Formats: sequence, C-alpha cells, structure tokens
Amino acid sequence: MDIAIVLGSKGVNATGLIRSLGMASINVVYASTYSKIESKYVWKYLKLPEDKKKWVNILNNYFDMKKIRPSIFPCDDEMVVWLDENYNKLVKKFILPSSSIDLKVIADKSVMNKLADEAGLNVPKYRKVLIKNIPQQVEYPLILKPYAGYAGNKCDISICRNEKELRYATEELCEAGYQEVLMQRLLDDEEQSELGVTGISLPNGEVIIPGVIHKIRSYPNGRGSTSYAKFSPNVREIDINGIIKFVRLTGYIGIFDIDIINAYGKKWFIEINYRNGQYGYIATAAGYNLPANWVWGMNGHNIQRPQKIQEIYFINEREDYRHVKEGTINRKEWLKEFHTASAYGMYCPGDQRPFIRQYVKVPDRVIIKGRKLKSHIKDLLIKEEWNIAIRKRGDKSLWEKSGETKKFTVLPNTIRYWAADPFIISARGKDYLFFEMFDRLKSKGLIGYREISGNKIGKMKIAYEADHHLSFPYIFEYKNEYYMMPEYSEGKELFVLKATHFPDKWEKIESWMQGKRFVDSVLLSHEGENYLLTQDLQSGYSSEKFSIFIRKGKEWVPHKQSPVVKSLANARLA
Repeated sequence: MDIAIVLGSKGVNATGLIRSLGMASINVVYASTYSKIESKYVWKYLKLPEDKKKWVNILNNYFDMKKIRPSIFPCDDEMVVWLDENYNKLVKKFILPSSSIDLKVIADKSVMNKLADEAGLNVPKYRKVLIKNIPQQVEYPLILKPYAGYAGNKCDISICRNEKELRYATEELCEAGYQEVLMQRLLDDEEQSELGVTGISLPNGEVIIPGVIHKIRSYPNGRGSTSYAKFSPNVREIDINGIIKFVRLTGYIGIFDIDIINAYGKKWFIEINYRNGQYGYIATAAGYNLPANWVWGMNGHNIQRPQKIQEIYFINEREDYRHVKEGTINRKEWLKEFHTASAYGMYCPGDQRPFIRQYVKVPDRVIIKGRKLKSHIKDLLIKEEWNIAIRKRGDKSLWEKSGETKKFTVLPNTIRYWAADPFIISARGKDYLFFEMFDRLKSKGLIGYREISGNKIGKMKIAYEADHHLSFPYIFEYKNEYYMMPEYSEGKELFVLKATHFPDKWEKIESWMQGKRFVDSVLLSHEGENYLLTQDLQSGYSSEKFSIFIRKGKEWVPHKQSPVVKSLANARLA
C-alpha cells in the first residue's frame, strides 16, 4: 500500500495532486489548516493547527508506521520552504522532495539562473542587487522582482523602461521593506509566448518530462497564473537535454515546474518551481501521471515510461471565465474552448464535488464571508452611510460669497444601496449622475447612475460591476465617446472602460498599474501632455502622498516633482 500526503493550501494545485494520486490507487491524505477538499480520492483528512511549530509532532504521531513511508507533496511555495526547514525531523518517517543543495539556496533566482547558464540554457542577463545600491549603468527595459518566492510577492514585480521608472520602483520596493531584489533584462518581443515544462526527478538522476505546456491565457492578463493552455508531447521544441542537465545540477528530487519564454527566436529560461504547478494535472489527463510515478520510483517500484501521450487543452474554468465577465472573450467562444478541454481546474467528470463545493456550502467561503458580518450588521442596523446632494449650477461657485444660497436636494438611498463619489456628465440632451453605489448585501461598491431630466431624477441603476469593490467613477467624453476610470484598488489594477451602450454597458479597453493599489485617480491634459493624478496606497486605506504621472508612449512615468503633496489631510481627491 502506498500513501501520499498533500500538504498545504486548498485550490487547483492541491486538487490536481489529489486526483492524480487517487486515480493511481494511491491512498491520499489531505493535511491542511483549510477545510477538507471534497474529492472522492481523499482517503483521510488531517486538520492542522495554525501554529506550524506543532506540525512535525502531529505528522510523526499520525503516521507512526514501521513498514510504510508516506510521500509528502507540498502544493505551494510556503510548504516547500517548511518541508526543507524540517527535513531532518521528518525524513526518517516520510519521503520528501529534497536537494543535495539547500532548497532555500536553489530557490534563489540568481542561483537557479547561474545553474541554468551552466547547463547551456539561454538566460536573460541578471544580477542580484541591494535596493539601496542599484547600479547607475543598466540596460533598459529591465524587470525588478523578489529574488525568491519566499522573499516577496508577485505583486511587487516592477517593469522599468528608463531611469525615472527605475528610481520610482526602487523607492516603492524600499518602502515595502525589500533589501535585495533580482534585476533582470525584460524580454519584450511583440511575438513572444510563454511555455511551461513539468516533470519529475529521481534519486538515480533520471529526469522525466512528458511534454510541453503552451500558455495561451492567464488571469489577470500578463501577471496571473495560467488559465488556458495546450499540452504537447513534442519535447523536441525545447532544449530537453539542457533542461535535464539543469535539473540534475540543482540536485533536486521531486516534482518540478519550469517557466520558459519563447522570444527573439530563442527559448529563455525564467525560473523553476520545486512543486506541482497550477496546471499539474494536465500531464495526467494527457496520459502520464507524474505524481504517481514519483511515488512509485521513490518506493523502489517500476515506473512507467511516457508513451502515447496526447495533445490536449487545459482550462482553469473559474479563473478563465473572468475574461468572459470582463468582456475580453466572447461567452460562446469560451464555452467551445471549455468543452474541447480535457483537463480543468476544479471541474472533473466523475469527481465533481470539489467543483460544486466551491460554489455551494463551502466552509472556507462561509468563514471568509463571516469576517464581513460585523460590517453587514453595521450597514443594515446602525445605518452608517453616505448620501449625495445635488443642486443646479448658479452664477456663483459654492465657495464664493452668496454662492451657498441655492439649496441642495439630498437624494435618498435605498434599503440595499447607499451612494458616494458623485460625477455628473451630459449626454444626448440629458444629465447623468454616476457614483459609487455601495451594496450592503454584497459588502462592496458597484458603479451606479441616475438619469436627470429637468427636475426629474431617476432611480438608482447599476452601470458596472466587478469582482472587487469599485468607487470614484471618474467619467469623461472624448471624440464623442464616453469613458470611465473607476477606483479598483482591491483588484490591484487601474483600468479604463468605454461605453458600448451609454450609460449601462461598458467594456474594459485599457489596464494600467497592475499590481498597484491606486485610488481616486483622474486624468488631466495640459499643454500637449497627459497627466495621471492619483494616490498609491502602500498599506491600509490612506497615504500621505499625492502623486502625478506623465504619459510617455504607452507607459505612465512618475513626474520628476512627484509626490506633489505629503499630507494625510490633503493627499486624497475623494
């Protein structure tokens, strides 16, 4: 009897591992601080406490077996580091992914890049640098990123095309607490594409790679995880010998996932993850079960050889469908791609409970929703809210003498919604009031509008809704078209919408400042230059800095005098 433990967070990575192992009749234990993954392939569930210091004793006592050594699979980077730190305390009873070199060392991107270079792979120029000692002479464009998965966050990756952007990025990283980062050449080929290589390595030096993943879409675009991809058994399209040599140089034994970029007519090594990737189940669906073969190989059993591997498509249905919701993909086209796929994120014919449970009666979702219960009660019972008041424009402004004599009309809120952040725009002989429309039931803001015709003010209606909170609907007209740039800091993105049917249908046409929390932003055109006035939240919901960016080509570059205001009282536009 073979036993495998899937350790860590609850999601696509863990579910893919559980299914692959279970389909090979390996008994799977899901061990996590999260609730149980409701797959038919979960043999046992071990609830772990939040305190990781207790985990070693819990695992050793729970699996006190003399003849069987369960294999442990980490399903996220945090678990990779934890297993490496506790390797000596666990290795007698468990089979663990490991390396002849310290895993924390080979997880350093500067180290993995050096080993990839030694293996003969193409590696973009790189160097590990101190934030406070960035070199003066550098080649642009470049990218700054955490030097390891455990040393930072994906959201802190910065692309720099000139000295000003580099200076701004280093200031931001310094404020975020970084001391060292990886500086690397940015591959910026218009025709470039992303590839993935997933495989296993065994103690005898054997490295098995059953195919190549062609990444077609990610969510969010350009910086998120792969949401739609093609798996091809043709490994000759990559430098397979160089990759095998690289894996051997790392001394790593376990499942791995390698990122490659195809640009300028070459395949470039980007990084390796020492765990199962989000699309890890794709190889199993294509005909080669990587997790099961690693368990068999580590237990001295015969392993299978990759034969009759199929070309198939993978879709992480929940993340990829967001493209449909945002209007970047036609729903009919997406459904066609969904039905032609053979591997999915949570959906799986014959094992539907994980897919269903993410929408119906999911304990983790209940817990997350419960965290907002206080604010719901406050909204519904205490009735803390904002209102909008309007009046007709007179000869004098509000701040001028006698300018306040015209009375305001307070617009009533509804039981479900209250309103804030008003903007008025005229269109086709009518006036429209756009505003943040806070939904008490969903505990987030939508963009709403009211139609104003003479003295008649229409009802509150929804203009646009997104996955996260929206507010401050900065709206403007340009060349007889209507555009809106709402605040979307919870989604870590600043985007522009264009009206396809004013005032209630909008599509996203541009996305800026991805990974940043910009709030209450407006655009200004002055003397032939375009400016973005905004506030960048580093943490919490307030900042003392009011910043200005200037448009250069397709990029927003910090103005040389930015930030122009440093005051908690005066730095925010709303």
